[in-house]
Amino acid sequence: MAAKVPIRAVFDGTTATGLAEFQSTEFIALAYGGLGASLSIGTAGQILKVNSGASALEFGSVATLTEIDSGSTVTLDATTDIVLDAGGGDVFFKDDGTTFGSATNTSGNLIIKSGTTTAATFSGANVTFAGTVGSGAITSSSTIEGTTITATTAFVPDAADGATLGTSSLEFSDLYLADSSVIYFGADQDVTITHDPDDGLFLKSTATGDDNPFLLTLQTGETDIAVNDILGSIRFQAPDEGTGTDAILVAASIDAVSEGDFSSSSNATKLSFKVGVSEAASEKMSLSSAGLLTIADDLMIKDGGTIGVASTNDAITISSAGIVTFKDDILIKNGGTIGSAGDADSITIDSSGNVTASQNLTVTGNFTVNGTTTTVATTNMVVSDNLIELNNGAGSNANDSGIVIERGSTGDNAFIGWDESADKFIIGTTTSTASATGNISITTGALVANIEGSGAGLTAGTTPLTTLDIDGGTDIGEAIVDADLFVIDNGAGGTNRKTTASRLKTYIGDSITFDHSG
Repeated sequence: MAAKVPIRAVFDGTTATGLAEFQSTEFIALAYGGLGASLSIGTAGQILKVNSGASALEFGSVATLTEIDSGSTVTLDATTDIVLDAGGGDVFFKDDGTTFGSATNTSGNLIIKSGTTTAATFSGANVTFAGTVGSGAITSSSTIEGTTITATTAFVPDAADGATLGTSSLEFSDLYLADSSVIYFGADQDVTITHDPDDGLFLKSTATGDDNPFLLTLQTGETDIAVNDILGSIRFQAPDEGTGTDAILVAASIDAVSEGDFSSSSNATKLSFKVGVSEAASEKMSLSSAGLLTIADDLMIKDGGTIGVASTNDAITISSAGIVTFKDDILIKNGGTIGSAGDADSITIDSSGNVTASQNLTVTGNFTVNGTTTTVATTNMVVSDNLIELNNGAGSNANDSGIVIERGSTGDNAFIGWDESADKFIIGTTTSTASATGNISITTGALVANIEGSGAGLTAGTTPLTTLDIDGGTDIGEAIVDADLFVIDNGAGGTNRKTTASRLKTYIGDSITFDHSG
């Protein structure tokens, strides 16, 4: 298409007389909607602008735009770039003259403000938001950082079991949960930990199947378990106690302690129960792998409380007075012992049931011994009783009774006792021992003693003159008088009687005949 030359009307005064082409020197003024003076096309990079005399448009270099004021939308459309170059460092965004935002250069960092408040800071590849960021999905192939990240509904991974919270080298510090919060475990949330405000935690398994208990397992990572190694421990402590020192120590614990080296065939372990008084907790009770329960001090149950087994829950009853009642037999192992803290084997019972007491035995009540023979093998036997009764409970008696004294190789045994067949006391020797029954053979022996009598004196039996020690008496020390008494056998083998010296004087006087012959 060829370029055309515009035409104009030719006027004669005020009257149009014809038409003619525009000449090169002619133009339409700006006031009438023309371009003013004639224009050249200009050069690359120049813009169309009003000339300095405000009389025409011209092409020239880029100049600073003070303001673009349009009554409608202004569109900047560039095939390459749009450059905003603010020498003052600020680019302001206004609405009818009111600033609602800005972009500011601060030391090479881009500061985005909402109104006059900093909203975001761009520093290199990093962006820092000063306030809350509301968004849909945020996807990042790298790290998302922030002082505080707020989730209004949920903080979730991209898929089930699809992400971890922290890593092996980047661990979270603290985790804060609200009152009554719940931590759920498992794809079906079958295990929960629930916070009980101001009290503690509830651990629960929601599984409803039979024989499906809740399991809490303490595992050690140690690879070589030796004797007395602690596999796990539950400890109780009040570290915030204001008085400090002993009060903040571990006051109690339950420890699992190895009893020996672990192997493919051994994992013997005891439970150690530790408590403290004014100390770090120490073992006061333990349960061995063999089931042995050891208590460091007393065992106390309620008044009238019982100890038993599944089939007999009251096998042992202890009253408020401390009386222990066994419902059935007491059985310990062969050679087992019964003792105290100071002497663990005070009482030993062998496989035959023989009981040996290694220490003193005191019986405050009646002591009854049944059997064939009672042997006392002490150096000395002391009896505090005033009376000793032999043959107790006999309705009648045909056996000799007394004390047999063994003499070994010295001779026959000595006997002091009652001769039942003679119905009298007897002292002598015998070949029998205390195990003999019935009448035993006794050879009468001698009795050496000082015999005193009062009142009736000696009333039965005889005393051979050869055994009567006259020399043992004290001399009268004075002359015999008529009132002095003498012992006399009344009738030669009759009754022993007494007589006065006056009777002896009369008898002697009547019996003596004097010869006066010469």
